[in-house]
Amino acid sequence: MNPTNRVTVAEIADLLAAQRALREQGNQIPQTEEVAFFDRKADLLARIAAETGSPEVAEVARMATEQATRVREGRRA
Repeated sequence: MNPTNRVTVAEIADLLAAQRALREQGNQIPQTEEVAFFDRKADLLARIAAETGSPEVAEVARMATEQATRVREGRRA
């Protein structure tokens, strides 16, 4: 995370690259990688929501957190 807590273009680009890499792995994604991805996605979206005050972005951040929880529990997202 950057010192100002503002989401950077590089963080978004990294998240999108991670999403592409996971997609290429198909159903062979290790659980830890999938959880880490959704945690990272939730963090970025929560920070964007805090910055913008967008309830829609906050809702998507909440959904990403729920996805991470489901994967941690052994259920696919």
